[in-house]
Amino acid sequence: MDNSLEDLVIQVGTTVTWTQVDGFTSHTSTADVKVGGAPIWDSPTLREGETFSHTLNEPGSTRYYCRIHPGIMIATVTVVEPVENGISSIAPSDLSNSSAQVSSDPYDDDY
Repeated sequence: MDNSLEDLVIQVGTTVTWTQVDGFTSHTSTADVKVGGAPIWDSPTLREGETFSHTLNEPGSTRYYCRIHPGIMIATVTVVEPVENGISSIAPSDLSNSSAQVSSDPYDDDY
């Protein structure tokens, strides 16, 4: 997944797990939206093999980023209401799975 994070579209109540698969450097997952001055979520620094999970229970959209690489690793997570009566405002193919990998390509010159 190079130096980017994935844009996600998930349903309310989904737990997203970021997995650090890069042995070259460390990463974080930090929400742009703050409540009471603190990010909605802010992972510790993740090293290779470590994970961080957060359950999103409110609909809406927020950017998230890596605190170590804030200008490079930025994405958006959009949380939508669950499907009711088999009708959804988004196509099922637009829904992301509940896992996102946080990694970078150590051979990419964008750093």
